[in-house]
Amino acid sequence: MPSTITNGRAPAMRTRNRAIFSIAAVLAGTWMMFRAQSPTMRDVLISDDDIKKMNGLHPGSQTARPTVVEKR
Repeated sequence: MPSTITNGRAPAMRTRNRAIFSIAAVLAGTWMMFRAQSPTMRDVLISDDDIKKMNGLHPGSQTARPTVVEKR
């Protein structure tokens, strides 16, 4: 009858199981964080007002670039 605490198993088995569980926990946590931060289909990332401001079409908006006037 083995007189060890691990009942004859290698002492590294517990450390190996802990390492595998830690890797799985890190991967699952990373996946959950990215899922929590990702936008849903109904979220509007850029509104129409923002697009008008970027193009200089919004009244009173000023952009860093000058407006281009086409010559005819």
